[in-house]
Parts: sequence; C-alpha cells; structure tokens
Amino acid sequence: VNDGSLARGRPRMIRPRSEVGSTGDRAPVPTGVALDSYDAWLADFRRRLALHDAGVAALARDLASRTHWTVRAMGSEEFSAPPAAAGQPPDVLCERGSTRPICFEVELPETLVRRTTVARLRALTETGLEPRVVLVAAPFQHERQLEEARRLLHRPGLPPDVAAVLP
Repeated sequence: VNDGSLARGRPRMIRPRSEVGSTGDRAPVPTGVALDSYDAWLADFRRRLALHDAGVAALARDLASRTHWTVRAMGSEEFSAPPAAAGQPPDVLCERGSTRPICFEVELPETLVRRTTVARLRALTETGLEPRVVLVAAPFQHERQLEEARRLLHRPGLPPDVAAVLP
C-alpha cells in the first residue's frame, strides 16, 4: 500500500507478516532428504579416496611403461613423490628432459567442480608445468564425463586437457 510517504521522500519501514516466508511458530517442515550417518559418510569418503589413489597408481604405471619420462607419483611405493608445485605436489609429475614437465591431477567427476580444485588447476597453469586432468570413471561414462569436464574447465578459462582412466 502506498500512502504517499514514499513520494514525499520519507522512508517507510515495511515489516513482513509472519506467514509470509516464515514458519513463525510452526514446527520446521521436513525436507524428505535423509542424512547419511557418520559411518556411511566415512565409508563413502574412503571409497572415493581409494578410487583416486588407484587412479594415480594406474596412470603412473601406464606412463612409465609407455614413455621414457621420469615419472613421480603421490602415495606410491613404486615411484618417488613429486616436488611441490603451486603449494602442493601434483598427483603425477613427468619430467620430459628438455621439454617442460607435465603434471596430472587425478579427479573424480564430483571433485572437479570444487572451488579448491579449480583454484589448484589455475595455480598449476601459472607454474610453468603443463597441467592435465585425468578423471576416474567407468568406461561407459567416459565420453559424457570428459565432455562435461571440458565444459566445466572452459568456463573459468582453464586450458588443461582432460583424459579418463579406469583403475
């Protein structure tokens, strides 16, 4: 209701009634979304971490078997750990002689969208390394997930190439 006070330049305080956008004295309405127990969350976290680590190991073994590069990998007994780059070591680092080193960040499709992941990839592009992203995914999902990853990386202007691996 405009009583003319706005036209005269005096601000008018408007208070919404409790029934508009508020539960007021009513009990909260359940959303219908069940929350995982801590044990279920921890089991899922460990599963994802194991997939990541298996992806790193599979990628490092494959690169070492098919190239003459010096391959370094995080968390592997077979390979030495890579040096820090952009604050922390990359998952896999390949030294290619006189060509600039190439590094691989192994990601699950759901971790590629995190701000910290995008910030990490951006920082790696500024280090002089040639960063690449490797997704851990099931074979029947590779093409769809690769296309989605390329789209997600293109939005913030990140140039890294994307590949997929099945550990």
